[in-house]
Amino acid sequence: MKATDAAPAPCVAIERDCMRDKIRKAVIARILDGSYSAGTRLKEMALAQEFQTSQAPVREALRELESLGLVETQRYKGTYIRVASEEETREAYALRACIEEACARLAIPVSADNLALLQADVDGLVAAVRRKDLDDYARYNLAFHRRVVALSGNRTMLKVWDSLGWEVRSRQTLNTAHRQPRFQAAVKEHQTIVDHLAAGDGETAGRILRAHTEPFVASPSPKK
Repeated sequence: MKATDAAPAPCVAIERDCMRDKIRKAVIARILDGSYSAGTRLKEMALAQEFQTSQAPVREALRELESLGLVETQRYKGTYIRVASEEETREAYALRACIEEACARLAIPVSADNLALLQADVDGLVAAVRRKDLDDYARYNLAFHRRVVALSGNRTMLKVWDSLGWEVRSRQTLNTAHRQPRFQAAVKEHQTIVDHLAAGDGETAGRILRAHTEPFVASPSPKK
């Protein structure tokens, strides 16, 4: 009887997935804090040594980052940090506006438990504004918008939304001086969205979501 290769042990696969996520999150954190600037080369071997792992999870993490548009791999040259162009960012926000408007309509009816989660996100935004904590604001804002998309039950739209790399893109947008949002007004808009979803009015909630996002589509870069 011919021997066959055994499948990888489940615990090994889980461990590799965890390491991949750890590396991906570390690279994202370094992009956000400026440790990795555009053009920085990411060396697989160096990252593997830093995280005391093989190159396999490093390679997987870099593939995920490339799918998010955060790095680019050049044949025979390596993998480098990239920064989205102004046009690419506007296009991403335009697509996000369409997705979130549609998802708000599809989310109706929203259960009491899910409304409570959305309200918790808004409460987190309120607290972040009070503390002037941009990191927490970005985190709760991202959680709120992703939750609305997820509540639609449309896995394809959620996958597309995730693929736009909002963990970095939205934080970079908030860091851009000419795009600093009017935080108090933005928080009120989030609360109004929750109120309309609670009332079963997905149409209005969707229109507000779209209007909330569209300023980022139209905002040009400041002239130098």
